[in-house]
Amino acid sequence: IVFVAERAPLRVTKRWRLPKEGERFDLPLTVTVENTGARPVSQRLVAVATGWQDPSVKSGGIMAFGRREDLAMGLCYVDGKLQSGTLESLQKEAVSKAGPVGWVGIGQHYNFFLTAIALPFSSTDGATRSCRLGGDASGAITARAVLAPQTINPGATATWDFAAYA
Repeated sequence: IVFVAERAPLRVTKRWRLPKEGERFDLPLTVTVENTGARPVSQRLVAVATGWQDPSVKSGGIMAFGRREDLAMGLCYVDGKLQSGTLESLQKEAVSKAGPVGWVGIGQHYNFFLTAIALPFSSTDGATRSCRLGGDASGAITARAVLAPQTINPGATATWDFAAYA
């Protein structure tokens, strides 16, 4: 499956490969950005995972007497540690962290359910990556990763290989 978007001076191509039966559980995604203009272009690629939770659903807390709500969470694996936040906590304060971001996603608190985007490995740009987890009053939860800045010269392309899990 291929998506192409053009806005001078850039052409962005997203190429998804669907796995064959019996293959892995990931969906490989290759993103290519081509500079079709006459000048170098500096850019930062952003990967976003989104989720939603009914904003009226809250955690049961210590006095819930066994009642457990399955809360959606924004997730980010950065600098070897998992950063996370429920809708309720992210509405109060977003989570922002700079460092070597490995993946971002949306998960559930009690069930093992995860939608995630694994970022391309890089031994050189880890310190210039960042992630941000946020939530708003509508129930939207976002997990966003920003990759290192990169300059693409005229006629050149930059390519990143991701993996999506759902």
